[in-house]
Amino acid sequence: MAGVRVSAVGANTTETGESGSFTLEFPNAQPGDRVQLTVSKPGYLVVNDYELSAHLPNTPDVDLLTLFLCKKAERDKWVSVLYRVAFHDASDKRAAELEKSGQRGAAEIGKSRAEALAENGAWQQARLKPGQTSELYAEALALFLRGDVQGALRVLSDYTLGQSMEDAKQRKEKADEALAKMVQVYIFKARLLVTQFQFDEAEQVYVAAIQAAPDSAEAHFSYGDFSQTLNRLSVARREYQKVLDIDGLHGPFKYGVLSTLVNLGNLDADEHRTTEARRELEDALKLAREQVPCDSSTYLPLEAGILNNLGLLNANGGHRQEAQRNYSEALQIYGQLAKRVPDAYAADRATILNNVGMLDEKEGRRVDARQRFQQALAIYRTLEMKNPGISLSDLAMTLNDLGNLDAEEGKLEEAHAHIVEALNVYAGLARTNPEAYQPDLAMVQGNIANVESEQGRIGEARQHFGHALTSYSQLARQDPEAHTDHLAQILRNFGYFEKGQNRVEAAIALLREARSNYLQLSRRDSNYEENAKEIESMLEQLRVTAK
Repeated sequence: MAGVRVSAVGANTTETGESGSFTLEFPNAQPGDRVQLTVSKPGYLVVNDYELSAHLPNTPDVDLLTLFLCKKAERDKWVSVLYRVAFHDASDKRAAELEKSGQRGAAEIGKSRAEALAENGAWQQARLKPGQTSELYAEALALFLRGDVQGALRVLSDYTLGQSMEDAKQRKEKADEALAKMVQVYIFKARLLVTQFQFDEAEQVYVAAIQAAPDSAEAHFSYGDFSQTLNRLSVARREYQKVLDIDGLHGPFKYGVLSTLVNLGNLDADEHRTTEARRELEDALKLAREQVPCDSSTYLPLEAGILNNLGLLNANGGHRQEAQRNYSEALQIYGQLAKRVPDAYAADRATILNNVGMLDEKEGRRVDARQRFQQALAIYRTLEMKNPGISLSDLAMTLNDLGNLDAEEGKLEEAHAHIVEALNVYAGLARTNPEAYQPDLAMVQGNIANVESEQGRIGEARQHFGHALTSYSQLARQDPEAHTDHLAQILRNFGYFEKGQNRVEAAIALLREARSNYLQLSRRDSNYEENAKEIESMLEQLRVTAK
């Protein structure tokens, strides 16, 4: 980039030419001396600002300094990209080390978990501006972003962190600020450990941060987010509640409280706590809208995401007009954002297009639904071509939804092709991260079984029903509130399938278990009583047949 002014104390002031290069001369300094650079260009900021404090190299013609600039409004986005790449590079390197030592399974599982955690971690790290962190944090960050994870971890040794935390507590001036900066150091160390697949050690660091600063909403939120990503939902819920207890809706930790409400809303929606989910998401939406005038680059994307989540909640609850309005508002916001940062939110837009397609399908607008699914699919495939793996799970979900639409329209070959592709993706993801993707795999196994039943592929259908039933049985034992209804549904479908094959005893056994689960669910939600009655009626018919 041309026209960038670069200066430093003790050096000449210069400006970049067309190639973007610059040279600073320090006549009175020695290699190894630390210097502070100042970079300025109207409307732009340095992305890798940690490089502005640098040691003079021994071989300046070899050890070149590269600085990245971006528009001020895009700062958080590009800094998060920088961190995300660094997190992924570190986990790739660790995975390669494990594979070389014959631990391929551990490498796959570790990398999948680390990459899931990297997304939120990168964004949260990016929100920290220069001056909001300690020198210890800056030193470790610089090492990490240069690819030296072990060097960064040595800087953040347990002894150093313990001493620094005690120093922060003993400070008489700005003690709260010093303590908050030390919490950031602990959180960063935990994220570094994640890149090395040391998840238990990372958890211990989060716990240590909370023990040292029990009133830190940020420490509790980071631990909750870590736990939720690893599907440790009871721990996540506990930590999120502590965030709200400490900071409330009007405390200083706006971003964290908003994210906490969104995460809690999603947890409650998954567990069919609709009233609680709606309250949390609506509180989050109100908070986001209050903050947009102050920081639109951060809170406008959050507002769109919350609208999408509310749309899902309304669509699943039968409030389809409200859902359509939520999705429409979200798409308008992403349209605004695309004018500022083209393609930055393409995946988010595709997600909403897919959700609108689902809503169109429910309301019988199948042509519109197909168009939405195909638009979403095209976006995801483009993203996968540019960055393989980044949108695989979303791609699989859209393939599954398009396959279900094909099946509804009697296009069974197309349905089978789309759902099999989704099944293969989820099978691969579930191998490396079963905690996160087993529910999706079970869902698609059930869907492909339904299609194969319609096609007369009886052996394959029975096999996929069996796989789905095994998965949902395990998931329902682990989290009854989230998966008992899925278990009941697959038992019902499998039972009806066996009835169609004149396997009466097998059908009765499956349907009895389905009825038992629906009766259990009806104690929490009376809507399930109709499901139980339907199955009881079918059981009566089967008993007559058996006689």
